[in-house]
Amino acid sequence: LKQGLSMINDREITMYARIMIRMFVIMAMVCAQVCFAKERPSVAQQFQLFQKKYHKKYVSSEIAEYRQRVFADNVAKIQAHNARHQDWRLAVNEYADQTWEEFSEARLLKAGVQFPMINQSHRQILSRSKSIMDLPDSVNWVEQGAVTAVKNQGQCGSSWAFATTGVMEGAKKIQLGNPLVNLSEQQFLDCDASNAGCYGGQINNALLFAESGITTAASYPYRARPGSCRSSTPVLQVASYLQIASNDEVALATAVAMQPIAIGVEADSSVFQFYKSGVVTSTSCGTTLNHALLIVGYGTENGIPYWLCKNSWGRVWGDVGYIKIGRSLTSNGKPGVCGVASYPWAVTVAYPG
Repeated sequence: LKQGLSMINDREITMYARIMIRMFVIMAMVCAQVCFAKERPSVAQQFQLFQKKYHKKYVSSEIAEYRQRVFADNVAKIQAHNARHQDWRLAVNEYADQTWEEFSEARLLKAGVQFPMINQSHRQILSRSKSIMDLPDSVNWVEQGAVTAVKNQGQCGSSWAFATTGVMEGAKKIQLGNPLVNLSEQQFLDCDASNAGCYGGQINNALLFAESGITTAASYPYRARPGSCRSSTPVLQVASYLQIASNDEVALATAVAMQPIAIGVEADSSVFQFYKSGVVTSTSCGTTLNHALLIVGYGTENGIPYWLCKNSWGRVWGDVGYIKIGRSLTSNGKPGVCGVASYPWAVTVAYPG
């Protein structure tokens, strides 16, 4: 009997040991999978995923190697910024294989045609008419249906044209009613001789040109390069354009509460190239205004007041094409973050004829 019990115990122990070994092997396999998943992919692996996601193809292995080095440098900058836990985050996007010089050369205004700081002797029609306490806590013209879908200027420094069509599109919806219409940026590139096409232009010059009327993007589509001006039937014109008091964010908020506003900013390198989310409160960008945006609202995020701005670099950039820039709640005579309050314009519009 004792011998039989001993044999049973031995069998149970052996079975238990086998079960434990199997469990250990399974746990080791699971741990290996989890640990591998948590490991950050190498730069080469990240670059391969980047190429696949954004359909990037390079004409030679040498160029591919160079783009991978640029990509690695940009990834390091993005990770270093995010590790500092600032108010805004950066992320890899389709421009991560470009240096800042390449990126800015293709999309920002050239030095000779950058937006000027507003001359106080120039007409300033719209100044602060309300205190900040009289204004809504938040405004969002996107939610109100007064903003067209995010567009993409491509390899062309034509943000001035997109800001101009944007302010006209919003004014049309608010002042004249339905429908919301996409206006033609290409008409500005081809026909506005007061500006420099893909090399840049002035919003006020574009608004003056638009007094003669602008047609739709559907009838005059965007090509991201200047061409010959062709005849078109205007569907909307600028009746008057209003210069908002410069360096006064309370006056700017007064204007934004009435309609989207065209502005100039300094599109500082990594802040703009890889912006993803949060409120930009950068002190590294100044007031060299080399890019145009459309302010489409304002609000507060995590206790930080911001301007909601529509960009023209496509939906894959930023927060589906938008960026939040910090704003002041006081009239302090300063140009604001990245010069946001330096060069603001509003319009009234009318149907031609």
